[in-house]
Amino acid sequence: MTKNILLPLDPFHPLNLKALAFLKEGVSPEIPMVANPGSSNDPYLKQGSHPDVVQRLWDVINASLPQDSRCLVFGSPALIHPKKGIILGFCSGSNYFLRLPSAAIIQAEEKGAKKVIEFTIDEPLDIHRDLGADWVCGSWWEGEVAGCQTIFNQV
Repeated sequence: MTKNILLPLDPFHPLNLKALAFLKEGVSPEIPMVANPGSSNDPYLKQGSHPDVVQRLWDVINASLPQDSRCLVFGSPALIHPKKGIILGFCSGSNYFLRLPSAAIIQAEEKGAKKVIEFTIDEPLDIHRDLGADWVCGSWWEGEVAGCQTIFNQV
C-alpha cells in the first residue's frame, strides 16, 4: 500500500477550492495538504474515516481507474487525478464523496444518495452548495464506479 510518488494537487484549481476548504477545516497546521497513503501507519483506521468508506474509495473505486490515485488530503483518504491534480473523491467520517458527471449525480440521487449530511455538532453539509454541483455523497451504488471512470477521463 505504500506509495512512493506524491501525487500533485492543484490548490488553486477552481474545481478543488470548495473540497479543500471542507477538508482543511479544523485540521492541525502540521498536517500536510497532500501526503502519500503510506505516510500513515494505518490509513484505513487512523485518518478519521470509517474503514468501510476508505475501502470503498481506495480498494474498489481506485482499482477501476486507469492510474493509482490514492493519497491523503489534509489527512483524509482521497483520490486525486495523478496528472491534473484535481480531487476526484475523499472520505470524511462515515461518508465518502465523489466528483461525478451530472448524469451520474442525478442517477445517484434517484437511488437515494444524500444531498445534505447532518452532523451532531457542526452545521449540515449541503453537498451541492458546500462542495459543488459535481459532487455526490457515495452510497455504494454500482454506477459510481463507471461515473468515476468517466470523470477521471473528463477532468
